[in-house]
Amino acid sequence: MGAQAGLGGWDGLIDEFRIYHDQLDELDLAEIMETTASSLTPGLSHYWKMDEELGEKSYDIKNRHKLFFCGAHFDVDRPPVRTAGKTNEEGYYRVESASYGTGTTFLAEPMKSFYLQKSIKLSTNDMSYVTIPDFGLANKATIETWINTTGSALPQTILHKKWGTNEFNLYLNPIGLNNELKLTLNGATYNYGNIPPNFQHLAFTIDSLTGNVSGYLNGAFIATHNYGAISGSWSDHVQPWVIGAHNDGASKSQYFNGLIGEFAVYDTTLNIACIMSHFSSVRNMKEPGLAVYFPMNEGSGIRVGNVGSMLIEYGTLINGSWSSFAPNQVTEPHVFTPKTRQVTLNPSVTSVDQVDFIDQSMVSVSGFVRYKNTDCFAKNIEILVNGASFKPPIFTDSLGEFIIDFDPGTTATLSPKLADHTFIPAFWDVTNVTTPIAGIIFNNVTTRSITGQVAGGSVNTCRKSIIKSPAGMGQGTFCTVKISTADGCFTRQKTLITQDGLYEFNDLPPVEKMIVLISEFSDPKIKTYFQDKIGGFTVDLTKQDTVVDFIYIAEPQIEVLSGLETNNCNVIVMDQGDTKVLEIKLKEQYVAIPSLNDDGVCYIDTASFKIINGFQDSIRIRQMSNGVLRDTFKVGTPNPTPPYFKTLQIISTTLDGNDSEFVTQGVVTGLRQKDKTFTTILPETPTLVLRDPPGDGSYSFIEKNKKVCRKTSFSASLEGGEGLQTILDIGPDIDIGTVVGPDIEFTSQISRDITAIHSIRVVNQNTMELCTSYDQRISTSEDDLIVGHEQGGDVFVGGALNIDIGYANAIGFDTLTCGTCQRKNKDNNSHHFYRCKRWYGLQSGISTQSTSTISRKPSF
Repeated sequence: MGAQAGLGGWDGLIDEFRIYHDQLDELDLAEIMETTASSLTPGLSHYWKMDEELGEKSYDIKNRHKLFFCGAHFDVDRPPVRTAGKTNEEGYYRVESASYGTGTTFLAEPMKSFYLQKSIKLSTNDMSYVTIPDFGLANKATIETWINTTGSALPQTILHKKWGTNEFNLYLNPIGLNNELKLTLNGATYNYGNIPPNFQHLAFTIDSLTGNVSGYLNGAFIATHNYGAISGSWSDHVQPWVIGAHNDGASKSQYFNGLIGEFAVYDTTLNIACIMSHFSSVRNMKEPGLAVYFPMNEGSGIRVGNVGSMLIEYGTLINGSWSSFAPNQVTEPHVFTPKTRQVTLNPSVTSVDQVDFIDQSMVSVSGFVRYKNTDCFAKNIEILVNGASFKPPIFTDSLGEFIIDFDPGTTATLSPKLADHTFIPAFWDVTNVTTPIAGIIFNNVTTRSITGQVAGGSVNTCRKSIIKSPAGMGQGTFCTVKISTADGCFTRQKTLITQDGLYEFNDLPPVEKMIVLISEFSDPKIKTYFQDKIGGFTVDLTKQDTVVDFIYIAEPQIEVLSGLETNNCNVIVMDQGDTKVLEIKLKEQYVAIPSLNDDGVCYIDTASFKIINGFQDSIRIRQMSNGVLRDTFKVGTPNPTPPYFKTLQIISTTLDGNDSEFVTQGVVTGLRQKDKTFTTILPETPTLVLRDPPGDGSYSFIEKNKKVCRKTSFSASLEGGEGLQTILDIGPDIDIGTVVGPDIEFTSQISRDITAIHSIRVVNQNTMELCTSYDQRISTSEDDLIVGHEQGGDVFVGGALNIDIGYANAIGFDTLTCGTCQRKNKDNNSHHFYRCKRWYGLQSGISTQSTSTISRKPSF
């Protein structure tokens, strides 16, 4: 800065070095020349104020980048730039880098000017333009506008209109650094000369009968060109006037780049003196002959309004913006309260906040937005100004009121906006605001609906009625659904009259918070569930209709489908050792509707079960899926204590944490073993005898798998001759009890090559049967491998039997008397049985005294 290598340096003063990452317009530049900026300034990238006064460096207040001096130094001379800050859209400002030294008192003074004239800002890159509704021209007419182009490499359309096959196209054609002003009409194009930069006033008088069109630049005559007689009225309802773009009917092109200040059409050809007055001063809107006039003074939004005598609709600004840089600008200062405020800074107080001012120059326009046919007012409705958001945006408050502060003399169109809502009126015009306006009312006519169902069932696919018939009456279920706004300005309720529980509320205001609840239910338990556990639902109706269901979840019930069958006495009786399968379901019971063949049951798919099974003497945790749990168990020992019942308890827990319990009792019949008292060993007894007849070569045999059976009976007696009943219990692990059961099979090895296969079964309470077969043929033939011809003699096969004698309870059930009983000894009330262990060494734990042998003895 201040020098270029080999080209010498700058001799003088430099201050306020700024870099913006934004393109500044004329008004921005004017403000920069008068005031400092702050770190909050939009687009400001780097800023060296050079106010340090001492040292050899200056600091960038945005990024703290250093600017080093090489021979330069600070000077007491200052440019007329005031230390200042600019308010943002919320009205907040910050003044930074004020030099206070050892203590300085400042005066803070707010400043703002009214810019009464505005212009539209169009951009080629943004493809900006303005559409003006169709209107025709008188045979003699004058068209005027203000333009300020910032240049473009392509032609720039100022004003375009098509009607039929004809078109009017006023545009700038770039020639180097200059722009030629050209007009195409009746198929001919004429060049009216070069247009200088900055704002220029253009006027054209048109005589459609002769075809003469005269051009004026800044009130001075340029030239006249004859285009021939112009047919038609210049009107075409499907082709609007377009400012800032060429319209070929299907698309736009040749966009204008710059500012356009106004668009005026007179129904006569004006003289040069009148045109000159329009160039040199603000136009008088009461001037005779002003048929169409778009002053472009809205300053915000997308709508541009006509204040001429011809009644046409609003124009629309597309992709453009607004600027206060306009021709013949008129400014007026705002009045603030207080006018100034005193601020003192020193090394201990380096910043001061809440230095606030009130702008007294604004004119307020206020009103309300309410919902039709209600006492409710709508909050958070944005009020658009000229079709766009105001700065800062305006929204209705909690009471539905809005207030907009306008500059005096503002003309604007107000319109409410919220999503897809419809308002009546759609807009409200305020013109030349000079005094406060109040009481503007917009009605939100959009309505919503709430539908739903009051029903039962925790499973989404199962919805059952909780309303007893007849619904809504004393002997049935009385159920009332109530809706109301949060502030109570709107309320409505319905009493359900059908068992399906369906309800519907229509024509509701689209409020943000609508409360839906069950206000009455004749079943106290269900009413408490809805009011205490569920409460009310708060729904948002601003965007769409909604559905609100009230679902009651009944206490689950455990249903045992099989495994607990009862006999003719309606008692569950299980035999010891039997295998049982419990099939369990979990259901919720609601109101049945027989006319619809509806049992009112909802089955639950998934749950956890704790099964405390007294029949098996076990506790297990099981998980149910797909709606059914199958639990297999083996029946255990009986309960010997009157009344002999055993208990099954099932506790279920759903995924929602709802618990349920099922308890039942039944009788297990069979033997409950007590400790054995003593063991006896029976003598070895032959089970097979084969005789070998002597002398004639004959022999005896038993075929393979041929069974040989014998029965053994047991009896007992007490002293005095009183008999005891005997009960057989075969094996230490298999208790058959007192009924005839299946064979218990086991094997024993009686020789290296022959295995005995035994089966034992209970014939009755006192008798058992033992059958034996062999996996080889046994004979006394001299060819037999077991005995051979040299040995000769008979064959004996046998073994011994161990008997454990002890006590047990024998529990039975008499279906004739429907009672449970024990077999008892009448003297000492004890219960006796004989327990026969497996023999022939089948199972570990059998006494080693149990034997099996095969031997050969001589025959006689």
